[in-house]
Amino acid sequence: MMKKLFDKNRKEIQQLFDWVLANPYSDFYRRKFTDSLPARISTYDDFQKIPFLYREEIQNTRLDKRAFVSKNQVVRYSISEGTAGAAPLVIPRDSQLSLLEDYSYNQLVKLDIRVLLALVPTFSPVRMSLFERAKGKSVLLMGDINDYELTANLAKKAGIKGIFSTPSLLNNLIRSLEEQDFDMQSIKWVSIGRELCTGQFFSYITEEFSKAKIFFRFPATENDGLAGFQCEYLSGKSPFLYHPNARLFLEIIDKNGKLLREGETGEIVCTDIQSKAFPFLRYKSGIPASLSKQECKCGNNLILELA
Repeated sequence: MMKKLFDKNRKEIQQLFDWVLANPYSDFYRRKFTDSLPARISTYDDFQKIPFLYREEIQNTRLDKRAFVSKNQVVRYSISEGTAGAAPLVIPRDSQLSLLEDYSYNQLVKLDIRVLLALVPTFSPVRMSLFERAKGKSVLLMGDINDYELTANLAKKAGIKGIFSTPSLLNNLIRSLEEQDFDMQSIKWVSIGRELCTGQFFSYITEEFSKAKIFFRFPATENDGLAGFQCEYLSGKSPFLYHPNARLFLEIIDKNGKLLREGETGEIVCTDIQSKAFPFLRYKSGIPASLSKQECKCGNNLILELA
């Protein structure tokens, strides 16, 4: 399966490889690749000769040396807060709109959500980008993570139909919504991400919002927020099942760095074939998962299951 996935992305992977080695703004990968590597990445065997990228390597690089674009092209920085228990990681970005907001916006349009509550940290790019996309189409209510009572009161008055949040923030909000006698059955759409969600919390929110389509976002801010997404058929099934983002080439390896077979659980290694500001090439995520082919009615049969 992995060789077929590689062949599908071979052109983009070669372009990425050429890009990082010839980049005029950063010599990060030129310094990293001290050993002889193939000039052309023609096969998956060639690709496996590329050494893994470790979080510490990025953290030990000066911030101004992490950008593979000019300073004028860096429009923001994203912060990965260490989903896998590691220290925060700051990554330059050359786009205000992340993949996560774009995908969430498409869900809102499909379900005709006209009034939405976004309960995320104040300066989150998610918050800002959703606001820009919603202009003229939806009313976006910005929640206050420091005042859940006020947020719940405004949500009730505004008649929200959707919620975009994180597990911990949503858990706090639910208590305040109940105190306001908010009609939980009026919610049609819930999108949860940034933090990993437990099975217990999944059961809790599916009971609280029993009429809603509940979508989980695989939290991976290293690649700008969306490593995996749930289609309408995966929605409500499990917080651990996702379709991998199409712009990512994912490998699953064992503790010795060897590729595992389809369905076996190991560590996710991620290559972002479209990233420009900072390209992730064979990045060891520290997150355990499996990758397999499973039939899905949406037509995307590639399933990423978090362990």
